[in-house]
Amino acid sequence: MLHEHSRPVRLEPTRQSQRGPQRGTGIARQGPCRLLVFQPPDGELRDGPESRERLAPVLSLFAVDDFEAGLELCRRLLAVEGAGHTAAIHTRSEDRARRFGVAMPVSRILVNLPAAQGCVGMGNGLTPSLTLGCGTYGGNSTTDNVGYLNLVNIKRLAEPLPGN
Repeated sequence: MLHEHSRPVRLEPTRQSQRGPQRGTGIARQGPCRLLVFQPPDGELRDGPESRERLAPVLSLFAVDDFEAGLELCRRLLAVEGAGHTAAIHTRSEDRARRFGVAMPVSRILVNLPAAQGCVGMGNGLTPSLTLGCGTYGGNSTTDNVGYLNLVNIKRLAEPLPGN
């Protein structure tokens, strides 16, 4: 999936339909392949395509020993790409969900929701939007799911308050 020396994602495998994301990877499998899971060879996070967002049926898998190590890995992943955007946790523990929410430098914390759909407001009460603010974490001016109200010009006439 990655160019051997320069490390960017090779485009040929990512341009495949769900029936063939393994093409060009050297993976032989009978029948359709809908998803590839990639684990970095040394298991370490590095600044490369395995640590970044991809619009392809390819997932990166990082294993950690405990919850604290998971929090640290998530913070490091967000620092590579994604600060301010969205973080998701699947847990039955309210304490872990709260700790995760406090620890992540993001605008949206999704609990027990699919991240790709949840961040855009599907099924959770967030404003439906495909334009997601990352706030000061990500160098934006808003943390909102940007909707039409964010794009309306509002003019305000300001006058002195009574008694001033």
